[in-house]
Amino acid sequence: MPALYRVYAGNNTSSITAAIHRVCHPSIVPHAFLVLHFWENLLYNLSMKYPFLTLDDGTEIVHSETLPDGKVEVYIEKPDEKDCFHNASCFIPGYEWKNIHGFSRQEIEKYQEIIESTAHLILEFAKNGGFENASGF
Repeated sequence: MPALYRVYAGNNTSSITAAIHRVCHPSIVPHAFLVLHFWENLLYNLSMKYPFLTLDDGTEIVHSETLPDGKVEVYIEKPDEKDCFHNASCFIPGYEWKNIHGFSRQEIEKYQEIIESTAHLILEFAKNGGFENASGF
């Protein structure tokens, strides 16, 4: 573990992922796929998220920094009395939805419209460290 911690200290998730792949090769660790899946999800969720928009119903929309594959995750979270929170992720460009929990199809369509109409801003902010660091705004 110390080697992984040292890599993480540099805040380079692609280096961490590469180190995990070397350490968790199937020939070394039984059930390596599960170990890799756990660590990759953990590292992905540690990436920086920037606030973008709060809707009238309490829905929060945040976005990631630009990911190594050039995409940006737009994460949506809405408080819910029964389930605590509903959430979903949309990756732009491409509008690929993942991890949808609690939202109806109509809600996702509404969020898709919001994201499509503001994607140019989100992509720009993701390159520059969020709204607060974007120049000219």
